[in-house]
Amino acid sequence: MSQTNVGGAAATPENGAPLDVLLWDSDCQRGLMMKQLLERVPSVRCALRQSGSEVMDALATLQPHVVVCRQARTLGGVSPAQVEGFIRTGHACRHDLPLIVLCPPDELAFHRVVETGGTRYVDGSDQGRIEELIGQLARNSAFRPSLLFIEDDVDAAALFASVLQKDFAPEVVHDGSEGLEAWRRRHHDLVLLDLGLPGLDGRSVLRAMMQEDPEQVVIICTLQDALEDHAELITLGAADFVVKTTALAHLPAVCKTVLSRMRNEKASALAHTHNATLQEVADRVNLALRYHNAGAHCMAAVHLKRAALEAASVPLDEDRAACG
Repeated sequence: MSQTNVGGAAATPENGAPLDVLLWDSDCQRGLMMKQLLERVPSVRCALRQSGSEVMDALATLQPHVVVCRQARTLGGVSPAQVEGFIRTGHACRHDLPLIVLCPPDELAFHRVVETGGTRYVDGSDQGRIEELIGQLARNSAFRPSLLFIEDDVDAAALFASVLQKDFAPEVVHDGSEGLEAWRRRHHDLVLLDLGLPGLDGRSVLRAMMQEDPEQVVIICTLQDALEDHAELITLGAADFVVKTTALAHLPAVCKTVLSRMRNEKASALAHTHNATLQEVADRVNLALRYHNAGAHCMAAVHLKRAALEAASVPLDEDRAACG
């Protein structure tokens, strides 16, 4: 079999995926109680660490979705502020990794003022609020974008997919022809495409995808960094490039950035098209009014019908639907 779904049932968006929580508490007994609380939330897995060095090692090895820790000057020789700085560098994990800091209720107002980025301060005694926040993160993580990785190196594909499955639902195929067929079945949100493939080479796969769906987001995964190759592949329709020597910890962030950028471009183009269509509708209605006022009712009716046809292609927002 050259096609695999990574991670079993948890790797499909329909079944959702577990939310991996890294819990940091120097008090073992208190940490175990919090771990039990967090794991009461559906689809949550929790790993407990007691020292700052253990936490920093776990950031790279576990690649958690969220870190939860206690507010203190130091926890095992390292402060939460130091670990936050380590996270935000993006060296070992996503730079925007959510960090939930549990603090005493009387200090909450002060810490909320200095909240930045992905860091949230929460009343450590409010178990309901903690469960609610983790539950929200778990629900959000259950809907991961689908990703097709077409790569003939089985070991490299497995390694990349194991890192990507935290944020994507990856499907791995090792042959170009089979990869194209897998894509035709699902039209994945994102495709990671190697160039040197058996069956059908990467350039041919890219051409076929772009011919059938020009809006498909494809990232070329390559060992080469030649400008002329990049220019050719961009012309063929590639959205971006990932060099295989890229640090694995950065790969999910790169993929999410490219996918977000392409979706924003699509949304912007769609909005521009809708605005142009609405202007056409307005122009038709104005013409119809002029013909009506001039007594040319037949011409007025023609323009009103054309305006209605144009308007049918534009989704109504709530305000216009309410008025309709």
